[in-house]
Amino acid sequence: MHPQVQEERFKSCEPLIMALDECHREDFVPRAFGLCNDVKQQLTLCLRAARIEHASQNRAKATEKQKLFAEKTRRMDEEAYGPNKILLDILAREKDGKSSLPRYEAPVIAAPVEQSE
Repeated sequence: MHPQVQEERFKSCEPLIMALDECHREDFVPRAFGLCNDVKQQLTLCLRAARIEHASQNRAKATEKQKLFAEKTRRMDEEAYGPNKILLDILAREKDGKSSLPRYEAPVIAAPVEQSE
């Protein structure tokens, strides 16, 4: 017996679900000899097809969400680091000591020397 199924999700299999329920409500003897097996097999195939269709729709939605997220992340990075993440590249080069920009070094101020008399 199949578990209870959501009618909205498996609308295409509703006639088979009803037929299997009707078959199971009949006497025990026909069920015992496998008279419901054909309907059950058809229902199994229908539920499988509906599940595969539902999964492919979910996969398409997830792919679209991933594209939107990647675009949003790219725009945020561009706002923070400039086009093509140029600021991030400059910071990485400075960290590695490979910057083409001259490093700013603060001038060294010597302490006044005391002269002894």
